Amino acid sequence: MPKSLGVRIAVLGVSIVLTLAAVGALLTRAGSRTEQSIVWVAHTQDVLRHIAEPVDRVRKAESDLRGMILSRDRSFVDGLDASLERAERDLDALVRLTRDNPEQNIRARGLRRAMLERIAYLRGGLSANQTALAAEEMRRRAHESRLLMTEVDRRREEMLEAEQALLASRMQEAANLLSWNKHLVLLGGGVVAGVVLLMILIVARGVRRPTGRMLAAMHDLGAGATATRIDVSAMGSREFSALAGGYNAMAERLEQAMERQRHSDDELQTINGQLQARSEALHARSEVIASLSAMAHRMQAARTDDEFADVIGCFVPAVLPELSGGVYAHNNSRNQLVRIARWGDGDSLPSSFAPHECWALRLGQGHTLSGGGADIVCAHVRGEEVAYHCEPLLAGGEVIGSIHLRGAISPESRFRLDALAENIASALVNYRLQRDLREQTIRDPLTNLFNRRYLEETLAVEIARATRADSALTVVMCDVDHFKRFNDEHGHDAGDHVLQAVAEEMRQHFRDGDVVCRYGGEEFTIIAPGASPEVLTPRIERLRLAIGHLQLRHAQQTLGAVSMSFGLASWQKQMGQDGEALLQTADEALYRAKRAGRNRSVIAQQLAA
Repeated sequence: MPKSLGVRIAVLGVSIVLTLAAVGALLTRAGSRTEQSIVWVAHTQDVLRHIAEPVDRVRKAESDLRGMILSRDRSFVDGLDASLERAERDLDALVRLTRDNPEQNIRARGLRRAMLERIAYLRGGLSANQTALAAEEMRRRAHESRLLMTEVDRRREEMLEAEQALLASRMQEAANLLSWNKHLVLLGGGVVAGVVLLMILIVARGVRRPTGRMLAAMHDLGAGATATRIDVSAMGSREFSALAGGYNAMAERLEQAMERQRHSDDELQTINGQLQARSEALHARSEVIASLSAMAHRMQAARTDDEFADVIGCFVPAVLPELSGGVYAHNNSRNQLVRIARWGDGDSLPSSFAPHECWALRLGQGHTLSGGGADIVCAHVRGEEVAYHCEPLLAGGEVIGSIHLRGAISPESRFRLDALAENIASALVNYRLQRDLREQTIRDPLTNLFNRRYLEETLAVEIARATRADSALTVVMCDVDHFKRFNDEHGHDAGDHVLQAVAEEMRQHFRDGDVVCRYGGEEFTIIAPGASPEVLTPRIERLRLAIGHLQLRHAQQTLGAVSMSFGLASWQKQMGQDGEALLQTADEALYRAKRAGRNRSVIAQQLAA
């Protein structure tokens, strides 16, 4: 027995191939004979069909002709010529099909002659029927027709009997061949099965033992015993010895790979921790972005400086936790940065400072001091601060303010601070634009006091508030005495200067809750919520005296003394809610002050007295 399992299998394989080749050759020869026999059977069936069909066509033609003769209906013979021509072609084909059998060919020729005579007689009968024939002639032709058909039937039956006998012989031959093929297949299959079984036994014997050893080694390897190896010399064949050697090499590489895997797992664990940290950082950034979005949305909706500051103080601690600070913005003259918002312990930050006191504004970029004299300290920073950061607020390339933070800025806080500064700068610019636009709609451009439109809106609101709270509400109507004199003697520019000076004095003598408006021309109106005329009169008197002490000059000219008259009226429930009656009452009090000599104040209730 060869040492190589492959050689053993090759020998057995060659034996099987030779056996299969012998059986295949026998089966091929038997199959070829069977196929030939089947072809002859089919040929015989074709001959039988060509024997029967022409006769049947002629019989049908004869029947159609008889029907036409009896009924005188020409439709019976429609297509008669075509049917007879088809019968002639079938007869010619029958002669060709029987060339391989001389006896049948002679019979086929005889049947063809008899059929052609019968066909010719049918065509003659069709022509004769188109002319009137005597009864005797018709009987004669019918007798001849029967004689011809009898001859045709005789010849057809002879040929059919011979061909059917030939068909039976050929079918018997085919059956014998099929039986031989069946026995051959059974015998050949048995031989092949025996050879295959022998091959299986030999291969199984050479495979079972080494396979068992390899399976045992693989089981140990699967259990974690990576040091297990197979004895190559005990495998029994060169192939299994090579396979065992390959397994041993694989186990060696696997042991090394597992060692590398352990190192990779440690590295992956480290990387996973880093990814987890980054994921948490991204989540925190997402929350910061959401907070910044909410803050920006609310800053856009803010209508007052206090609301704007409240929004910043509410949301910045969520963006920069554990850091106190404040937001500074330029004042109108841009000579100071004024604190507009703060959070944490930002109350201790300076309320304002000059732009040159901040290094972030000088440099146009963030300025950080981490302590220990690492960098220049901004002049606006308290001496006790160890670490801080100043971030300029930029809009359109222009510095509009700054953010001051107390404490160290981490790299993550750097991202948050950049986003925060961008949002606050954008919102601050929009807020100031909206505020300026609103101020332009409610302010008198000459005196910067509220205009008449704002007066009417505010008066309606204050009357409604006084009605609900049952509180006092006083309106003062006033104007500049002899104002036409300033325009006539010094020009309209001088008159505008007088109005601006009077407006400035009025702003200084009234509290924030009072509304000072320019009613029109030289007339002014004051709305004082929560104050009665008696409480308001001392303040009016101080204002009147202050205006009387004004020393105004314009265009190198002294304008002379200025005085004002005042009419005060208190809102009563019987007055309308729109404020028109209240204004009219105050105006009547002003008129009374004018008639009394000007430069005085009159309370409307004195009119009723």
